[in-house]
Amino acid sequence: MQRSQSRCNRVVDLVVFHYYGHWSEFPPSAAVPIADAVEAVRYFCEHGKLPR
Repeated sequence: MQRSQSRCNRVVDLVVFHYYGHWSEFPPSAAVPIADAVEAVRYFCEHGKLPR
């Protein structure tokens, strides 16, 4: 987790990672728990569509 200053001069926490040679970031509120992500992939493989 990294603190960053936004364009509106607010300090925000960000999830920051290195992906294919580039630094990327997103707010923690956009993160998905691993168990939920695994279940979504399992459901998609089994049913051929995204869970609702």
